[in-house]
Amino acid sequence: MNDLFLPITLPFETVSELGGARSRNFASGEISCVSKGSVIGIPVHQTQIGNLDTRLPMAIMEARMITERAQKILNAAIEEFIETGEPVSSAQLYESHDFGIRPAMIRFELEELAERGFLEHPYRSAGRIPSDKGYEFFAHQIICQPDQKISHEDQAISSLFEKQEWMELLEMLSSKLGILGVVREYENVYKNGLENLIERLELETHDEINAVIKDFVEIDNRLDKMDKLIEETPEFFIGKKNEIIRSRNLAAFGGSYDIHSTNSGQTDGHQVIIFAIGPKRMDYKKTVKIFKNLKRKTSKISH
Repeated sequence: MNDLFLPITLPFETVSELGGARSRNFASGEISCVSKGSVIGIPVHQTQIGNLDTRLPMAIMEARMITERAQKILNAAIEEFIETGEPVSSAQLYESHDFGIRPAMIRFELEELAERGFLEHPYRSAGRIPSDKGYEFFAHQIICQPDQKISHEDQAISSLFEKQEWMELLEMLSSKLGILGVVREYENVYKNGLENLIERLELETHDEINAVIKDFVEIDNRLDKMDKLIEETPEFFIGKKNEIIRSRNLAAFGGSYDIHSTNSGQTDGHQVIIFAIGPKRMDYKKTVKIFKNLKRKTSKISH
């Protein structure tokens, strides 16, 4: 029998038995993701001392149930679309993945996922593309994967973070991910990568490009609202939920970092907010890896 994702609120004991929880420890700010038993990858948004209050994201709450096989097909379809930018068909998935079922059954699963709102059917296309809800589900799965091995590039980014060299950090993030990067420290806002962002966007009209540029100018005024929405690091805002740059084609990842610097014997504790804004087809795995690695670097930064 296939495993199920159940969109319900569970007490702590039940979640502990079933596994698959993404929880936030308010004392440490750490995110923990567990996958065991018959439920896989249920994200958790809030915890309380002595009690775990599971509040599932809309991407899962709106789906009455989704089998493990359907989850694998959904993830595969989204990964294919991110890589190629072309609608994904059941024949493509059958050729490139082994789900243990025939193309007709894969087609049925894709239709079911579309009916639940995880996929969309573009006009005049036999394939499917992810909806915002599908991207949200995919992003949660990436966040709950085990941490990956740190590369030399990741170490270089961490070094710039520790030195608080924000423009250099954003330049590296932009070139590595093809995104627009934003940092806010105190009242200072740093931005880099607008050109990279526009080059990667699939904008259809000059009006859309002008809207992105206008929003870029107004980012400073929108950060107060957005940083209040960062309950965990990394947090993500896809499509209409991304109010930093209001384009239906964009996604944003945000992180909040508590930095404790020692300078001339004085300790300074302050918060730094970082956003990576890119196409919805951005590299989720690399982005999440960087944000999670930076979170581990915030225990103490000394000069």
